[in-house]
Amino acid sequence: MNSRRLLSKFCNLIIKRNCHIQTPKNSRDVKYRTTIFSGIQPTGSVHLGNYLGAIKQWQQLQNENDRVIYSIVDLHSITLPQDPNQLYNNILEMTATLLACGIDPKKSILFQQSCVPQHTELCWQLGCLSTMARLAHLPQYKEKSASLKDVPLGLFVYPVLQAADILAYKATHIPVGEDQAQHLHLTQELARMFNSRFGNTFPIPHSVLAENYVCRLKSLRDPSKKMSKSDPDPKSRINLTDTPDEIVKKIKKAVTDFTSEIYYDPESRPGVSNLISVHSVLSGKSIDDICNESKGINSGRYKLVVADAIISYLKPIREEISKLLNDTPYLMNVLQHGADQAKEIAEVTTKEVRRKLEMTDVSAILRNWEEEQTQANYNPVPTLTRLAEIIEVETDNYMKMDPDPFDERHPSRADPDCQLGHILKVLFKKDNFMTKLVNDYLRDTYWSRLGISGRDVNKLNIAACRLMLDIMPGLETSAVFQPDMDGLIQRLIKWATNSIEPLQTYSTGLLAAAMEVPEIATRFREQNSRLVPLMLQRLRRLQKIGAKTSEIAENRPFAHLNAPTDGNKNVSNTETIFTSPAKLKTDGQENGLMSPAHKLSPAKPESEQNTPIKSDTSIISDSDGGSVRKKIKLDLSSESPISLHKGVTFCETSNSSWAELESYVIGSVQIFPPTHSTRQILILKYLTPMGEYQEFLSHVFENRALELILGYVNLRETKESRLAFEALKYLAALLCHKKFSIEFININGLQRLLEVPRPSVAATGVSICLYYLAYCEDAMERVCLLPHSVVRDVVKYALWLLECSHDSGRCHATMFFGLTFQFRIILEEFDEQDGLRKLYNVRYLEAHLCIKADMLRNAQLRDRSQPSFKACKPRPDEIQEKIETLFELMPFRSHWPPVDQLLKLGGITLLLQIIAFAYEWNYSGRAETVRSALDILAICSVMPKVQLLFCDRVDLPEEAITVGINIILGAADGEIVADPDVQKAALSVIVNCVCAPIHRIGGSTSRFSLVTANSSPAKKNKVKSSEEVIQKVWDSVRSNSGIMVLLQLMNVKTPITDADCIRTLACRALAGLARSDTVRQIVSKLPLFTNGQLQNLMRDPILQEKRQEHVSFQKYALELMERLSGKSKHTGNELEVSLANIHRANVVAQTRIQFNDRQLLQLIHQHFVSRGLAESAAILQKEANLATAIAQTSLVNTPTPFRYTSPAVASRPRLSVGSSHHHRTGAANQTPSMSSHVPSAAVLNGTGHNTNLPATPTNIKITRKSLAGTPNTPQQNSRLQKQISYEPKISVTAQSAVHEDTTSAEPRITLDSIITEYLTNQHALCKNPMSTCPQFNLFMPHKCPDPKPRITSALNFTTRTCRRALGYQSKGLDRKFIHSRFCPVQCIRMKTDDGFFTCARFMPGDQTLIVGDYSGEVTIFNIQNGSEETSSVQCHDSYIVHIEPNRNGSLILTSSTWGRPLSSLWSNTFDMKQAFEEEEYVEFSKVSQDRIIGTKGETATIYDTATGAKISRLSPTISNQYTKNKATFSPTDELVLSDGVLWDVTSNQQIHKLDKLNQTQSGVFHPNGLEIVSNTEVWDLRTFHLLKTVPTLNQSQVCFSPVNNAIYSIALEQETDDDTTYDSSFKTLDASDYSSIATIDVKRNIYDVCINSYDSQIALVENQGMYHSIQESVVRVYDVGRRRDDEDEQEEEDDDEEDMDGSEDGSNSGSDDNDETANILLNAAAAAVDNENGDENNSDNDDDDARSQHYLKDGTRPHWDIEKQCLYFVDIVGQAILKYVPSTGKTTKAVLEGGPVTLIVPVDGTSDQFLISIGRKLVIVTWDGVSTKVSKMEQLVEVDRAADLKTNRFNDGKTDPSGRLWAGTMGFEPVPGEIEMNKGSLFSLTSRNAVKTQLTNVSIANGLAWDMKINKFYYIDSPTKCVDQFDFDIKNGTISNRQTIFEFDKHDIPGVPDGMTIDTDGNLWIAVFDGSRILHVDPRSSKLLTTIEVPAKQTTSVAFGGPNLDILYVTSAKLTVRGVVQPEPAGCTFKITGTGARGLPGVNVKI
Repeated sequence: MNSRRLLSKFCNLIIKRNCHIQTPKNSRDVKYRTTIFSGIQPTGSVHLGNYLGAIKQWQQLQNENDRVIYSIVDLHSITLPQDPNQLYNNILEMTATLLACGIDPKKSILFQQSCVPQHTELCWQLGCLSTMARLAHLPQYKEKSASLKDVPLGLFVYPVLQAADILAYKATHIPVGEDQAQHLHLTQELARMFNSRFGNTFPIPHSVLAENYVCRLKSLRDPSKKMSKSDPDPKSRINLTDTPDEIVKKIKKAVTDFTSEIYYDPESRPGVSNLISVHSVLSGKSIDDICNESKGINSGRYKLVVADAIISYLKPIREEISKLLNDTPYLMNVLQHGADQAKEIAEVTTKEVRRKLEMTDVSAILRNWEEEQTQANYNPVPTLTRLAEIIEVETDNYMKMDPDPFDERHPSRADPDCQLGHILKVLFKKDNFMTKLVNDYLRDTYWSRLGISGRDVNKLNIAACRLMLDIMPGLETSAVFQPDMDGLIQRLIKWATNSIEPLQTYSTGLLAAAMEVPEIATRFREQNSRLVPLMLQRLRRLQKIGAKTSEIAENRPFAHLNAPTDGNKNVSNTETIFTSPAKLKTDGQENGLMSPAHKLSPAKPESEQNTPIKSDTSIISDSDGGSVRKKIKLDLSSESPISLHKGVTFCETSNSSWAELESYVIGSVQIFPPTHSTRQILILKYLTPMGEYQEFLSHVFENRALELILGYVNLRETKESRLAFEALKYLAALLCHKKFSIEFININGLQRLLEVPRPSVAATGVSICLYYLAYCEDAMERVCLLPHSVVRDVVKYALWLLECSHDSGRCHATMFFGLTFQFRIILEEFDEQDGLRKLYNVRYLEAHLCIKADMLRNAQLRDRSQPSFKACKPRPDEIQEKIETLFELMPFRSHWPPVDQLLKLGGITLLLQIIAFAYEWNYSGRAETVRSALDILAICSVMPKVQLLFCDRVDLPEEAITVGINIILGAADGEIVADPDVQKAALSVIVNCVCAPIHRIGGSTSRFSLVTANSSPAKKNKVKSSEEVIQKVWDSVRSNSGIMVLLQLMNVKTPITDADCIRTLACRALAGLARSDTVRQIVSKLPLFTNGQLQNLMRDPILQEKRQEHVSFQKYALELMERLSGKSKHTGNELEVSLANIHRANVVAQTRIQFNDRQLLQLIHQHFVSRGLAESAAILQKEANLATAIAQTSLVNTPTPFRYTSPAVASRPRLSVGSSHHHRTGAANQTPSMSSHVPSAAVLNGTGHNTNLPATPTNIKITRKSLAGTPNTPQQNSRLQKQISYEPKISVTAQSAVHEDTTSAEPRITLDSIITEYLTNQHALCKNPMSTCPQFNLFMPHKCPDPKPRITSALNFTTRTCRRALGYQSKGLDRKFIHSRFCPVQCIRMKTDDGFFTCARFMPGDQTLIVGDYSGEVTIFNIQNGSEETSSVQCHDSYIVHIEPNRNGSLILTSSTWGRPLSSLWSNTFDMKQAFEEEEYVEFSKVSQDRIIGTKGETATIYDTATGAKISRLSPTISNQYTKNKATFSPTDELVLSDGVLWDVTSNQQIHKLDKLNQTQSGVFHPNGLEIVSNTEVWDLRTFHLLKTVPTLNQSQVCFSPVNNAIYSIALEQETDDDTTYDSSFKTLDASDYSSIATIDVKRNIYDVCINSYDSQIALVENQGMYHSIQESVVRVYDVGRRRDDEDEQEEEDDDEEDMDGSEDGSNSGSDDNDETANILLNAAAAAVDNENGDENNSDNDDDDARSQHYLKDGTRPHWDIEKQCLYFVDIVGQAILKYVPSTGKTTKAVLEGGPVTLIVPVDGTSDQFLISIGRKLVIVTWDGVSTKVSKMEQLVEVDRAADLKTNRFNDGKTDPSGRLWAGTMGFEPVPGEIEMNKGSLFSLTSRNAVKTQLTNVSIANGLAWDMKINKFYYIDSPTKCVDQFDFDIKNGTISNRQTIFEFDKHDIPGVPDGMTIDTDGNLWIAVFDGSRILHVDPRSSKLLTTIEVPAKQTTSVAFGGPNLDILYVTSAKLTVRGVVQPEPAGCTFKITGTGARGLPGVNVKI
């Protein structure tokens, strides 16, 4: 395999992980020197406006910038006729004026435009890029040409000349006026156009408008115009050369007005204001000061004041102009000097332009070739040679720019400015030329094939090979040399083996490129085995020739002056260090030359074990300067001499030049004629890919290739850097082999490698050798055993490569260190040389981690560490173990040098910034970079300083304030990079921080430190204990929404391969975080814990293969549950994981144990008596006054011992209370024991066993048995002990010291603690423990009472009244009863079909509703009649999201989505009072409503209602950044809640920030003022604890009722990929306990809800359809607490039955004599939809109410399954399939996705497969008829694939009697009732599941039926309002002979025919859409037999069903067509009995 290519690819991955990568910059962003250019025409005198507007600005600019160029543009002035003499005088006058005004020739360049010819040359070149249309569009040309009869060409093109003026100097900033802005735009366009065509040449100039500096002066005669030279009235301007008298006259004549007072008002007094502006600018005073000084004088006197100011200001300028005009030679000298400077700058630009335009020569050559190559006897050699010459010149220029030698990209990508890249692009675009070059010109039979004799084919082959070799840098090798081009490769091998020069050399170079393709190298393995030794021998011969050449004497003049005098050729061993190609520095380190290489004996190849892998992708990391380095000037000022030649030392007096040094630093390759160096380079290029193959290694040893390579590496001898580079590449390829690399080390090859001078191209070659060498572990072990000086030099060389090399060199050096940090000696030397300043590397810290962990572990185990030359390669799991080792063993305040150094260098902060910035990066290595940074932080997090740094702010430009923890949490949440490895790395950092030990070694010293007299309090405050650090980390994670992030990650399901690991880490982090009391309190109230979600997660892994990860997850989940429940860990199977046990344990832990002291004393008295201590008993009885109590208890029998036995709770270990004499057996002796961690108050950390001690009445010992094998394991707290410290033992009392062993001290307990523990354990055995218990009775066993049954709300009023009298939660029951019943009483509809309502509120008085809509209009409606009280008012330009009137209705607040203002305050007559431009949401304060609070993002602003003035602005320091933040006042207006932060309104101070547990809502205040409801969380305002979570309120808008303490909740809008969706139901809850009351489904999307002031009515904004296609919009008003009256419903039902009987219109006249009237039963199938997911509080609703909640949008296509006795049908709009079982009355519904579902037919032979249609597709679904989802979907066919039919869909389908499916399509229906006609077709499905078209031009394919008695097929196309009949051939499945048998219009039937079925008599039953009826038709006679009315207007289809097929099932729709809403029971499915007809059984489809 070609391992070098694979290795290169691997390098790319490694560098992305290990390198400190900077944000890539666009290679086209070239930095240009800041240059100011401007010009002025020498026409007319300069007036005051010119001076103040331009010239004064020029003066300022020349003082602020280093390159400022000003031109007197005389060429522009001659675009109109000029007098030459006058023009000459004008030029001199303009020059004098500019100099007099302060233009300094020393600071700026001032010249005459016509003296610099480069302007006109560039003008012509740019003019060729311009178009006439563009120039004619410029406004100044239009203005000036309008007054001219003949327009000069110069006037037309002078904007191009203006562009040339600017671009000739590459100006970046142009001071211009607004009138020239269009011309500057043209300049920018031309610069961009030239850059895009010929590469970056010109900067894009930017304007510096003069108006930015001073005011714009107006004409003195017409203040509406600006002061201008072109004004015909000379009195309109003040010229700089005007005399004082002229100035006074002009000012006196200045136009003012008739008001004498002086004040500034440009609108009403422009004349006076113009004079004030002039006065202000010239005097330097402000306008206000001038107006104040001018009070009391009239405008006439003020004009004199202004004139005096002008005269005094212009006097020195006028005098200087006069003086300079008298010195013409000086003026001419200034202009000439400026022209010389300008020429020098402009010539550089024009040369560059000329050179780039010369590239078109290549195009001309190719055009000529295209014209001539078809001619007979055409010789392409001259063309190929010319192209090669051009390319070689540009290649040489490109190489002089020192590009990265490993950069294999196209030159134009490496350097967009290089000409080589552009030439290659032009060449490669000629596909026919390239094809000819490769396929023809490289043939040795080219002339003979053409029949041409006498021509030398070698010349053609040489020219072709030469050109191919030249253009290879721009070609993809694999694209040129295809694996099937055997003929070309064979020719190249033949030429390379034996041919004339230079063909042999060129073919060798091309063969080298071909062998880069692995397939070609493998195919020609045999030929290569012969070529490799041949090339090595040829290389040796050429090397000898080169050695002889180098012995020739130096031809450099005076070289002998620096020759050594002692005759020693190796005088200087100074290391060659080139800091740049032009700056040479040395470090003075001597490094002697090694002796000649040893002769290498042939050796057999061995298999390499650690062969590096490389791909064909070059590794070039972007840098600030681009990938091509600019030529750096030479600096020979180094004091120490620099050795370049053997025997020659150069010092600062050397006459060496860059031409001489170039070969050492950059080098060059001469292609024609090829030099000896070129020949050797090309041979090495061929050998390099061959070097990686094991089979050729024997030739390497046989031909002593290593000796050859080391000869080339010696640059002091070869003087060829490029040759050395190619040799080093070959060396790197050979170093892939372990045997070769070891031999290389053994012969001191590494030392020879380090002698390569730097900087140079060869030094970059050294980098890849070091990298390949690092891959061989055995070789690196030998490197580590070399003398320390060699190792030091290796590290030093690699560090230099990191800083000064090419990008690829830096990459290789980085990867070298990444592989060698595992060797301790390399790591130590890297630290010694301060390498951390140059490289942040995760491998570096991993290596230090291993060393530190081993050091700490060995210090305890007294073990020996690993040798420094051996590699240490930890696995990821070992790294985490070592981190935990450091947490356990490393002292809290110890120093760790690598992390300390990283902190000192700001590395931690930098890594956090890299992670944050990566969010905006867009390159493939982004995830690797972030993961590596996080891996570093994970290791560094063992240091407390780093953990504290995570809690501090991180500066991010243009970002909000953030902290390090927030960045890490963002990475864990996938916000920065959506990569699971990044998430796991971030979680590891969090785990290390939050799970760190609370008490670390030495971490509590500060707690007991003493403050001495000399100690500083500030210094002491900086000392933090480990407890304080971990607490700060916990708080930081919590305040940055860490709980929410971890909870989300615990529920992650994707990616499936990493989900188990992610949730394990998240659970571990949450378990560690739960050690915080605050976090524990919050999490214990979340559904994760309270609803058993954690137990569900513990059941199964996400991926079964991840069982081991799941075991870890279960472990941490158990740990989390134990911490949340307050229970300690148990061993064995004692802990039963169940929600009930956890809840009981939580209650028990919170219970306060109390008992009666007298009962305890009585028990003691009884004990004394039973032990014969009568005297003690008497004393106790007397002192405690127990006589009465004892007398009472003596009458009672002694209770029998009581013991609980609970199977649910395992028995606990008991406390063994011992003494020296006996053990007690009473109740106290049986007290269960808890495992203990912290000692008692008397003895700490005691772990010893109890010994035989004398019994003492005051000391009771606890004997604890140590767990086997864990003597040092700390134990948990006992309930009998109190934690006081975690430090070592504290001394005990003297009494206990006598009896206790100090080495095994035991805890002491009291009698109270024993009784408390005993009662606690009794309480824990209760089945339903209570947290608040009365005093425990010591005489009776304790048992908490069982809970009483829940009393629900009774329907009977009497029952509720009786319960109220008894006090049974009367208010709560009434609340539940009232808020579960709602009756619609009014419906307000939208006037137009294309709009919809968005929000509504009740107005004061509750008689009107104010409603906002989508277009920004607001309307007030009367609730009683639904009419408009006021006409609609346009308040905003967009969707109104909020509307709120104040309490008296005088003011109204509105908010919208976009446009300005976003929010407004209106009067009740809709006059705007205040506009809140930026506030997204506004609302009134609660109490007085004198304030308004607005919300914009995370900031809240309080305004005064009356004035609109801002009162305060509340911007949180750290916000929760909710997506839908709405700031709100508390009920008392004392507090404000905004973005999760609670504010004190009075002081504007933050009080508390609530933890973020959702992404959307900040929350609202509860009316009681004590709680905050934030999404599902309820927070206590008094303690800021989380009281509970209410899952019902998730993502819901919460509204509290004004009375009755109820909550209304509607779902917030949900953003989806396609649209915005809303829920169709609202919920009611009890506001006292947040229990659910009811869920009411209104079948429409609910946009808003509002409640009136008495909670007697609510209004809902209900919209049918999606956001962009609302079908119906209403505001419906409901009465609260009332349902529709039963009697009214019965009356409506009776009326419907009378209508449906049809007795009034006699429609049954055609029925039988028995007059069997059809009975219509309205118990629709849809009414029985399973309501298992509904609210159980609605179970008392009657059947009609249940039915009304389940109407279908478009129910149709019924199919009766005769076998299963069930009805299948569909809901087209609802995209659902349904199954109705009449025997149970139950309907199951499965909703599908993908489009309308229009038919369902069971598949024959299956029990759970159905053929359905979705859009234009027929799909097979698998459905059990019970589930609400289908289990499988498989597409069968798709129809109507034409582009104009892709909006079609199926509409109806049935199977014929043979089981063949027939289905029809219809056109697009954008809104109901509007359909594209004649777009559909009728299809049938063949036996091979192919589609056959039966009919076309169908509008709405509907009813189908077959009568096989007469072989007829009936069909309905609905818009035709006809039923058609066809002849039917069942065998072939064809129809023919169409005829109409029934027409609706002839029978005056309203509506259109829809679905259809047929009975056994051959009669048709037709559903009439929009007709409310079913037609019974005889098709043979076309007679209407009967009509059955149906109480649904939109009947859609019919089917016979039932056991006897005598029940007619009718489906209906509830579609809003043209704004008409269908009343109930539209949408039901009806069954009709008593028709007297029977249907045919449905046929399943056969597939």
